[in-house]
Amino acid sequence: METISEHELQKEIRTPRPLGIVASLFLTVGILLLQLFFFSVVILVGKLAGVAGTALMMGMMLLGSLIWVACAYYLQRVLRLPPFVLSISVRGLSIPVMLLLIPFAFLMQVAGGSLDSIILTFYPSHKSSLDQFQNMVLNFPLSLIFLLLLTIVVAPLSEELYFRGLLFRGMRVKGLHVFVAALATGLIFALVHLQIVGMVTLTLVGLSCAYLSHKSRSLFYSVWLHGVYNAMVMGFSFTVFFVKAPEFYTFGDPLPSTGVVPDPLWANLLRAILFGGAAMALLFYTGSKVVLQEGSAPEEKS
Repeated sequence: METISEHELQKEIRTPRPLGIVASLFLTVGILLLQLFFFSVVILVGKLAGVAGTALMMGMMLLGSLIWVACAYYLQRVLRLPPFVLSISVRGLSIPVMLLLIPFAFLMQVAGGSLDSIILTFYPSHKSSLDQFQNMVLNFPLSLIFLLLLTIVVAPLSEELYFRGLLFRGMRVKGLHVFVAALATGLIFALVHLQIVGMVTLTLVGLSCAYLSHKSRSLFYSVWLHGVYNAMVMGFSFTVFFVKAPEFYTFGDPLPSTGVVPDPLWANLLRAILFGGAAMALLFYTGSKVVLQEGSAPEEKS
């Protein structure tokens, strides 16, 4: 019978087992199904208990975020990944970098909105997922506070821990090229939002967050950018809904009651190229100003 030495046993115990692209995709689909199961339980119990629909939606949003966080930390241990993959260190934190990411998020939001408008010309019946949030706020105004907290703070933190932490940095530990890992996790990140309009934009946001994570060796800037981007999306949405200013709206459908004629295809394409190019230039400039975190792993320095 073949025996294994103590040294080999300890090496096997410490050896990371990061996931590849296909395994990450199947894992994420499995977690989505798990979320749907718990959502169904929450809805069933809530309906039986007479809980308001707004409270149920808030509860499901919070539960979904908690599941992402729990899976990230649990799987980090199960896959024996080093602790740095989930690091949100603020060492070397730069306020100028944080400020530069605000106009970047704006440029990306406009460019993404233009791409969404192009998609809408081929898929005009699509309804933005923001519509349900707008209706929710009208029915229960105080929910706006909780909605902003969830979308600007809780969701970015939980999703970055899973997508840019467990998946992206895990793929880097596995040896995947930074662009391949960023693109793969960006696409998975976009797919889990289950909407056609916004797919390209969400993929680009995922790529940008992965780039910041790679440059800084921390998830802090990616969480910050994700939160700023979500804040701008919500801001544009509610500006249109409450101020009736559809000319400022670049995400999803314009309000049916406004009668605004969509821009021609060439105008949206030109705007996407100009604003997208400016956004990428600003992102790379911002990345050059990021200070590397101390104690970063060798796998992250390639």
